[in-house]
Amino acid sequence: MHLQRESAAGVRFLAAVKEGRGLKASARAAGVGKETGYRWLRESFLALREQGLGVEAAQAELGHSSPLFARWDQRYPHGDDRRHHLRVEPQVEQALWGGFLAGGSLEAARRGAGVGRSTAYRWWQARYLALREDGVSVRAAARQLRVPPERVTAWEVERRRVGERARRDREAAERRAVRDSARHAEELMRARAPRSDRQLRDTR
Repeated sequence: MHLQRESAAGVRFLAAVKEGRGLKASARAAGVGKETGYRWLRESFLALREQGLGVEAAQAELGHSSPLFARWDQRYPHGDDRRHHLRVEPQVEQALWGGFLAGGSLEAARRGAGVGRSTAYRWWQARYLALREDGVSVRAAARQLRVPPERVTAWEVERRRVGERARRDREAAERRAVRDSARHAEELMRARAPRSDRQLRDTR
């Protein structure tokens, strides 16, 4: 059966990866093979890239860093179900940041890079969120990217909402994993039930 990453096992796997358990250990915890885990990780990475997150920001969101991400980003430029109009070459994004970080407005930087307002906005927000994930304070991240206070407030509200949803998903995955582990342990105990008195006597 082709398990989906939205399944209970997929949620358990991704939650375990985000907790830093490693791919093999996470796959074991979810009760799936390593290849299935790789597929789920790849699908999640590509979905985050589709949402406008950069490679590093996507890695931070997944809680895992690997050379695989760069290869997947190159190999699946329009991957399976990704919307190709969101995909641009890395040098285009670099051109936007070059213009913006040099002091130009986001509008001028995006025109210079040749991208739309929505794309520029996604990159702007994604970089802010990446800085916050790296431990940069709200004030420092906002100052570095020249984010207005009202926009910072909106992004922080969204960030907390996403974080809370991820926390609930992790807790639900942990509860399911505990239940599954308990059932597995119970089955093992039944399989190892004590032998009859006669068997024990014969053994002695």
